[in-house]
Amino acid sequence: MENQEHTEIAILGCGPAGIVTAIGLAKMGYKVCVIANIRKHNVTEGISERVFQALTTLSLQHTLKKISSPIPRSVSWNGTHSAANTERLIRRVSFDNALLKDLANANIPFYNETIIKVETHPSSCLIVCKSGKTFHTDFVVEARGRAAPLSKKSHIRGVDSLSICQNWQSSNADLMSPEAIAISIENGWLWLANNGQGNIFTQVSVSAKSNTGSAKEKLSTFIHKLVLSRPELAHITPFIEPEGKVLARSSTPLFNKHPIKDRLICVGDAAISGDPLSGSGIFLSLSAALIAPVVINTLLNKPQNKTLAETFYVARLHHLFYRFCRVGRDFYKMESRWQEHPFWQERCAWPDQKLAHQEKDRIIGVAKRPVVNNGFIEEKEVVITAEQPLGIWKINNNNAVDVLSVQLKKLNIS
Repeated sequence: MENQEHTEIAILGCGPAGIVTAIGLAKMGYKVCVIANIRKHNVTEGISERVFQALTTLSLQHTLKKISSPIPRSVSWNGTHSAANTERLIRRVSFDNALLKDLANANIPFYNETIIKVETHPSSCLIVCKSGKTFHTDFVVEARGRAAPLSKKSHIRGVDSLSICQNWQSSNADLMSPEAIAISIENGWLWLANNGQGNIFTQVSVSAKSNTGSAKEKLSTFIHKLVLSRPELAHITPFIEPEGKVLARSSTPLFNKHPIKDRLICVGDAAISGDPLSGSGIFLSLSAALIAPVVINTLLNKPQNKTLAETFYVARLHHLFYRFCRVGRDFYKMESRWQEHPFWQERCAWPDQKLAHQEKDRIIGVAKRPVVNNGFIEEKEVVITAEQPLGIWKINNNNAVDVLSVQLKKLNIS
């Protein structure tokens, strides 16, 4: 049949999580393809040096060219303005197109299709597209982010949040230096990114229950008035005009409690997404995408380790999710001027009051835990610490348990 394709693994979604998972699987020898609609909304995002280094390690040459050099980042929070290191900017449409070029360089087929049905069965999967094209696969990777048709009951949800985004064009680009700035406001916070080439992007994060309303006209009025009135942006706002339509999207932190089901695994925002304040979006996506190929390889080739692989995947994403949520919570707590406002009250209390990082790490003991070993998930003895509750298996390519044993012997001798 002309409209039927067969491949071992189909990746649904062409963002960073989907592309990185596809390339990782292809390197392991799997026949894979990517099926997705190309992103239309051209938002700007900030990434850390850690994410940039991860992409560098993956040799995504076209993608790396679409990432800016480090730019100054500042914060206007709790009435104080301060410098806060640097970040890199990406324009998502050009960034995602570059990802597709790197996908092509890896000889992985891409199909620009609208998916209308995904079925998983004990021994195979079926994907049906709007065009009538169908794909028969052995395994499916769900990487369509928040657009993935997943049950809300399967998620741990953070405080419901809405991000209102607007692109701006500068008439005085030559006089503007690249910068990023985060500003706290009474009912939320504002992030502005200026790439120094005439493109400015603003994102306002508010409660999903905010009275800004959902009508586009109302949202446009809200974000335009807010951005143009901020004294912290007075060096920019006289020279900018809104470009394109306002975009409103959910930014509620989500954790998928069941990211693996039958012959399907979720990566990226379909598995885990944090509060945008923590700046962890693409980092969390890559964290899932980098380990998913090994988990899939185990599920397909060592079915006796199925439970071990699932435990490994869920535990690591769960640990990351709460760590970044707590980092965001602590930053919200630093703003003391509006603690009576529901927006700030809710975010200062969620997800709990546990420390994001242990003040002092300590060894708890030794236990058996799932780890990555030669392309599979296997159970090994690891060292458990307060900061690393999932365990440390290797230290400089040596078994952590052996290193610990040597250190304890030295202490006894002394």
